[in-house]
Amino acid sequence: MKHRIGLTLTSLALAVLLLAGSAHAQFTAHIIKVKVPFEFNVGNQAFPAGEYSLVSTAPYLLLLRDSQAHVLATLVTRSVHAPAVPASAKLEFDVEGGYHRLIRVWQENNAIGQELDRPKPATAVAKRRPANAHAAVAVSQP
Repeated sequence: MKHRIGLTLTSLALAVLLLAGSAHAQFTAHIIKVKVPFEFNVGNQAFPAGEYSLVSTAPYLLLLRDSQAHVLATLVTRSVHAPAVPASAKLEFDVEGGYHRLIRVWQENNAIGQELDRPKPATAVAKRRPANAHAAVAVSQP
């Protein structure tokens, strides 16, 4: 009886490990490379204009990297649906009070994008250019 219980538990543990491994293997990392022509905020951090890449490492995680591939920030996102499927990858910025804030990331030919949470309003970080209502930056794929 003890042998049967041990064998059953071992089989269940092996099945869980195999299924978890295959579920993880189904996610493919995506990299978006972009040249942002203005200073911008991500969460409560400010970044200068320049070349960056966003790497989707898990379904709800993005890594913001600089041009030397150093990780600058880890971003927690949630899914958002596009009204139309974007033909190319793009970043969307919200512009409030002269601050450009990254709000959404869209992959090429994918109606499901990634949306970042808004930071707390009392945490304005750096001076920005005059405000526009909304800005989008087209990106190039590697």
